[in-house]
Amino acid sequence: MDLDNGIAQIRNAEPWNALPEAAWSKLRKSARLISVSKHQVLFYQSEHGQGVFIVTRGLMKLSKAIPQGKDTSIFLAQPGDTIGEQLLGVGTCYACRAQALVDSTLVEINAEWVVQAAQQYPAFGWSWCRFLLERLRESEERLLRHRFNLTRQRIGLFLKEVARHHARSIVNGEIELELPMTHELLGEMVSVSRQRVTTVLGEWAEAGIIRYARNRIVLTKPELLC
Repeated sequence: MDLDNGIAQIRNAEPWNALPEAAWSKLRKSARLISVSKHQVLFYQSEHGQGVFIVTRGLMKLSKAIPQGKDTSIFLAQPGDTIGEQLLGVGTCYACRAQALVDSTLVEINAEWVVQAAQQYPAFGWSWCRFLLERLRESEERLLRHRFNLTRQRIGLFLKEVARHHARSIVNGEIELELPMTHELLGEMVSVSRQRVTTVLGEWAEAGIIRYARNRIVLTKPELLC
């Protein structure tokens, strides 16, 4: 994949799809293609940076360091997702760590250019506002789920959330998740132990609610997920 192909992939992704046609040639001059290998860290929490990133291939895990505790995974970034947007605020540091779960490629765009474009093109600026508000809403909902829901509910709600965005329908209403989902990763995303995830998935598999093998999960009866 070259830079032109990478930019072509993000044309329909929010908030970039609000850019006018005349802006894309200018964006290209401020962009570069980045490749990261599996397990490689793209950026660290509190690291000073210069660009925001759009995933064009692969899977990136975003996590935050918690004082005197284990890092907490907060987001799985797929092709079309933007990460590192914290640089557009007052600070110039990333607010989390981004690590590749598989070999990935991303388009990096200079943060100063993005700020200038948001000011120059009102529709693009408003698209960024909607994008950031949606990120905030999702974070608040995740926090409430972790605070008030039981373990089974957390796992079930997260699987349903993944299914809304990254899944395909197969037969008889079954839904196959398109993300590689290990028990450890699932536990990180819902703040429970890997052992507890294994127990819950085993119970659901025995009840015919899901099927899973080789990190692939099929929701056979998604309506029964707690």
